[in-house]
Amino acid sequence: MNSFFVSEKIACAKGVFCNELIFNTASFDLSLFHRYKVRLPESVCRAVKKRQAEFLAGRYAAHQLLEYMGQATKDIPIGIHSSPVWPTNIIASISHTSHKAICVATHRKSYDFIGVDIEEFLSENIAKDINDVVAKKNELDLLIAEGHSFVKAMTILFSAKESIFKALYPYVKCYFDFSAVKLCDYSKMKNELKFVIQEHLTQDFTIDRQVFVKIKVDNYVKSLCLGKLPISL
Repeated sequence: MNSFFVSEKIACAKGVFCNELIFNTASFDLSLFHRYKVRLPESVCRAVKKRQAEFLAGRYAAHQLLEYMGQATKDIPIGIHSSPVWPTNIIASISHTSHKAICVATHRKSYDFIGVDIEEFLSENIAKDINDVVAKKNELDLLIAEGHSFVKAMTILFSAKESIFKALYPYVKCYFDFSAVKLCDYSKMKNELKFVIQEHLTQDFTIDRQVFVKIKVDNYVKSLCLGKLPISL
C-alpha cells in the first residue's frame, strides 16, 4: 500500500468473494495506473481526477480479487454502458464512494447474477429530491417502521435498487427505472430486503419475480443482490 491505497480487506463467505479498498484521492496521479498494472482507457484518461481515482481503485480491487480467486487477468475491459467485462467463468460487480471501492465476485457455477452497491448516507436535501424517483411511500414505510430515519431509509432503498440494476443488467441489457422493482418486505434481523419485479424485463425477470438484497449498514450502506435463475424444465 502507498499513500493512495490506505487499506485492503479480502474475504469470502458462501462462495462469494469480496475485496474492499480505502483510497485517498488527494494522493492520486496518472502514474499509479502503470504502477498497479491497470490499463487506462481513453475515456477515463479524459475524465476528471476524481473519476480517474475511483476507476483505478475499483479496477485494482477487482484485479486483486480475481488473482486471489486464481482467475488473474491482464485487463477488465469496459463493455456496453460502461459495464466491466469479466472472465467467462466469473460474474462480478464493482462499486465505490469517493474514498472506498468494493468488488464482489463468484463463479458462474455457484450463482447466475450478482450486483453490489456502496453508498455514503445521502444528505437530507438529496434524499428529498430523489424521493419521487426512487421510492413509493409504502416502501419507505417498511424501513422507517423498523427504526430507520427518512434519510437512512432512502439511502438503503437507493443502494438496494442500484445493486439490483447491476445484478440484472447483464440479462436485461438496457436501463430500467427504480419503479421496475418494489420493496415488499424487510427483515432487520436478517438484514434482507425482498423486492418484487413490477414489469416484464426478460423471460427470467418478469412481473412478480422476487429478488433479494442483503444489506449492511454502518458508516456506509452496502447492498448485495445475488441469486440463481429458475431451472428450466
